[in-house]
Amino acid sequence: MLDDFFLLGKITKAHGLKGEVKAFFDVDDYTSFLQLREVYVQYNNQALRKLCIQRLRHLGALNFLLKFESLDTLDSVEYLIGQSLFLPISLLPPLSEEEFYYHEVIGFEVVDSKFGKLGIVKEIIPMPAQDLLCVRCGEKEILIPITHSFVPRVDRNSKLLYTVLPEGLLEVFEVYLGDIAS
Repeated sequence: MLDDFFLLGKITKAHGLKGEVKAFFDVDDYTSFLQLREVYVQYNNQALRKLCIQRLRHLGALNFLLKFESLDTLDSVEYLIGQSLFLPISLLPPLSEEEFYYHEVIGFEVVDSKFGKLGIVKEIIPMPAQDLLCVRCGEKEILIPITHSFVPRVDRNSKLLYTVLPEGLLEVFEVYLGDIAS
């Protein structure tokens, strides 16, 4: 069931005594989420639980103040502190052909402009400076920085991710043309 949801953010702390909480939304554009009426929380690795939002206020940057229906005391929200917030994938805004959501490209085939088919996207590795595609290339893995110049296009229908790798990147991972499955 979690496959149908994406991670919106996290509840960071309680605010006041009347059941309000502060939350961080880990999104590129928070404006799409200013009218939220509900979120889902997973507590102790159990099934997702829907929480109806009574009031949502933007505090600046990616921080929000949330007040949930039926949770009116500090005690009633303490269990939420530190918990992740989720939304259905269907609420994600559509993207252009040059953009993609990380969850959607897992399992896509990577095709480079110079080297052809490289392998399959195994995972996305978040890094402080630059997130990386981890691509299974035969028996090896290569890491490709997720930038528009290295990953200019995605074809969702064919499940293909197109790359333009810089000279020498494959050699760094000791991947040579003979290692690439054709």
